[in-house]
Amino acid sequence: MNSKIRIKELRQLNKVSQGDLAKATGLTRQAISNYENNERMPNKEILEKLSNFFNVSVSYILGAYSKKEILEVLKNSYISESKKSSLSYSMKISKISYNVDLICIAKGLLPYDEPRFNLLSEKEINNIDFWNKNFSFIFNSIAVKWLITKPLDATKEDILDALRDALATKLLKLERDDKDQKDGKEWIESPKELLQKRQDFINEHIFIDEDGEPFIDFNKTNY
Repeated sequence: MNSKIRIKELRQLNKVSQGDLAKATGLTRQAISNYENNERMPNKEILEKLSNFFNVSVSYILGAYSKKEILEVLKNSYISESKKSSLSYSMKISKISYNVDLICIAKGLLPYDEPRFNLLSEKEINNIDFWNKNFSFIFNSIAVKWLITKPLDATKEDILDALRDALATKLLKLERDDKDQKDGKEWIESPKELLQKRQDFINEHIFIDEDGEPFIDFNKTNY
């Protein structure tokens, strides 16, 4: 049985009793209970009834992730990584938050010469519409598509791996995009140019410690 079947979760979220759900779908209350407790598996016809009632996909009922859930993982990962300010530079560049910032810089959403990491404001971070508007490209990734279309028991690390892949793929495209872009009524530099300027800015503040490990100090430059 699928341990992540969402009938109980959806019913409670919509404040519907087992009895009410049974009446609305033509099922018995015992059948609803069996499905929720993974004692029986609803067939295709029943799944479609439940899908129509809750206005969600059959895949979602069976355990696939919603787009909103994936964006929430992205958002929460950014928040979590932003708290780890003591990470070395080489560790920072492997993090989701680092690539999120770079993508925003490439799009002209953030300045390239901000002397810090984790550049999003608290308002931007906590606004799910911001993530949906600027990071919906992640749903073009094969790995992320799998998460939202196939019933599965993916771990949080599986989701993070899919997000890392989607962000890295997007960044690779932006690094090659040398076309100027429009920001409202203004034309701004290309993603490629903005990313290069960010890297040049970072390079000005990179130093090497006694162990040969690169680190960033925005309080001084290596001129």
